[in-house]
Amino acid sequence: MTVTQDLSFVSLITNASVLVQLVMALLLVVSLMSWTYIFSKLFAIRSARVQTDEFEHAFWSGGNLQSLYQRGSQRAGALERIFQAGMSEYITPTASYANLRSSIPGHCLTARAAQCGQATSAKWMVSNRI
Repeated sequence: MTVTQDLSFVSLITNASVLVQLVMALLLVVSLMSWTYIFSKLFAIRSARVQTDEFEHAFWSGGNLQSLYQRGSQRAGALERIFQAGMSEYITPTASYANLRSSIPGHCLTARAAQCGQATSAKWMVSNRI
């Protein structure tokens, strides 16, 4: 008794039950979705690395930081966004700094600022409960 079976890939799929075919189709779809996600992340990481390298080159080239801040693009990389956040904090003083600046007497803002600064800062800190 000899039994000949066709073990080709196509015949195994076509001769399988409907449930098995549905499971294989589902596995194929999920696999394609996984590979799409993997490649999209790969391209996103590569793009972020290129953006970071470009910003680092511009930052360490010794150019004007103000112009680098104003040049900020909509599609900025992570490192450039951190720089922009830091520069915006540096450029716009906080409210507590403005209060400190207004509480320092005018004569302390001259050449004697080093002598007056400590006492005035201490008074401001005590009055604001810092």
